[in-house]
Amino acid sequence: MLKMKEVCQFNSLRNERILSGEKGLENRVTGAMVMEAIDIEEWGREGQVLLTSNYAFEGLTVEQINRFFVSANEMGIAGIIFKKNRLVNRVPDYFIENCDKYNLPLIEVNKKLTYEEIINEILKSLINRNALLLQSYYDNHQEFIQLMMNQAGIEDILATLNKLINIPVSLLEKVEGELTGTDDSFHNYTVQNKISAEQKEQVKADFDQFIVNYVREGQTYQSTLIAFPIPSLGHEEYELLLHGVERSLSDMDFMAVTNTVIAIQTELVKRYTLNQQNKSRLNELVSDLMYGRLTKTEDVQEAVRLLKINPAKSYRIIQFYFKSSDKDCSAAAINRFTDTLVYLFNSSFADVFYATRQEKISFIVSADNLTISEIKRKVEDSLEYLASHKMHNHIQSHITISNDVSVENLSEGYRQAVDTQKIMTMWDDTTSIVSYQDLGLYQLFVETDNLESLNRFVPELIRELSQSNPDLLKTLYVFINTNQNYSEAADTLFVHPKTVRYRINRLKELYHIDFKNPEEMLRYNIAMRIIKLTPCKQ
Repeated sequence: MLKMKEVCQFNSLRNERILSGEKGLENRVTGAMVMEAIDIEEWGREGQVLLTSNYAFEGLTVEQINRFFVSANEMGIAGIIFKKNRLVNRVPDYFIENCDKYNLPLIEVNKKLTYEEIINEILKSLINRNALLLQSYYDNHQEFIQLMMNQAGIEDILATLNKLINIPVSLLEKVEGELTGTDDSFHNYTVQNKISAEQKEQVKADFDQFIVNYVREGQTYQSTLIAFPIPSLGHEEYELLLHGVERSLSDMDFMAVTNTVIAIQTELVKRYTLNQQNKSRLNELVSDLMYGRLTKTEDVQEAVRLLKINPAKSYRIIQFYFKSSDKDCSAAAINRFTDTLVYLFNSSFADVFYATRQEKISFIVSADNLTISEIKRKVEDSLEYLASHKMHNHIQSHITISNDVSVENLSEGYRQAVDTQKIMTMWDDTTSIVSYQDLGLYQLFVETDNLESLNRFVPELIRELSQSNPDLLKTLYVFINTNQNYSEAADTLFVHPKTVRYRINRLKELYHIDFKNPEEMLRYNIAMRIIKLTPCKQ
């Protein structure tokens, strides 16, 4: 990075005077321009050195001059070089005062020095620096490419960065809190506070900077830690850490870090791909067991052996149905969601096996020594974690849980989970977690394949309403299920309570329904649910 203090040491400017703005000698320089007018908003940019002989300021009011310097400060102008001529033999006071006010180094040069000499020297220095940075980036890139070609691991990549920047480095996996680094003695630290991070001219890197307390060899001392996020495809969250940073990082340091991030990402993608291939193979085996595709005992036993399922244990099928409220949700975001869910289940349950299908993931979990309440609590904990994470809080989930089943009856457990979801969907049930046991009486409905036997429980009155007056039937259903509360029923139906009262009176008059008879209400309630269930079984 070229700074104004270095510009002042150029051969052309070495013997010239700095009149004011010495506090801005650390300003970075990105270019130089001869100033012809004060409309700096049109042509100025951050880091420019402006060259002038006061021509652009002739005839201006004090307000116009002050406005120019305010704009120059806001834009980030690096400094001003004022060239005297035969008409202007001294720098005006307003130049000196404003440059001092806004920390703009003001350099006075004699009239013999040409603009061309000054600009050429600034641009030459910038070009040489950029060329050096490009060469450094290329050399670093080639070194990391060679590492990747040689199948180097994370440790080798970190060691290479450590050699290039001479700073201890680590890779942090934030979910598990695992650290891999070049010096383990820096892994014992406590973050005190986050501080502002200076962005570099040539490298637009995303990073955070912290003040931390390190404990090394029994001694505690304070230093700086810099963290660079590394995007990954799975549920893991990675950061590249630079420890004990006691100096300002150069552009070359940042370029070495950029190459390291690319190399680590490549290694992580390779690991993720291999893991996905293995998961795909296991996914098919789990699907075969749950869908009942394996009809021969020896085939089931082989799948159980490959998956390392303990045949002596009992299991439950836990089925997640999920949908994103974000219409622009990508497939990668869904993959991260399912990966996170798998990680949470592996942390909560013993012997977890799973299969994924689009917006559904089915888990086989060990049911030994766990009540249904304990299982629901563990699932709720996972949902709470997902809801608290901004990456996943746009995804809504509904979960169904089967009864305990043996390995040989996993397909029966899967059917129970699926049937539970069908009933919950059909009844517009918004409960997040429902077990097959929660269905109670309705287990009889989903377990029968004889629709005629179900229809026998539907009174003629309900069948007639279903065909000729569905609005009255819906009102009856809602009214019964809101404990015959007119206001609640009206809210559910989005009508006025008087409308509900009118419809109920019609039911009383036309069909002689006795709303005070609990047995009759139960009979109609069950019948209306059977009416809903029947299309689901066809």
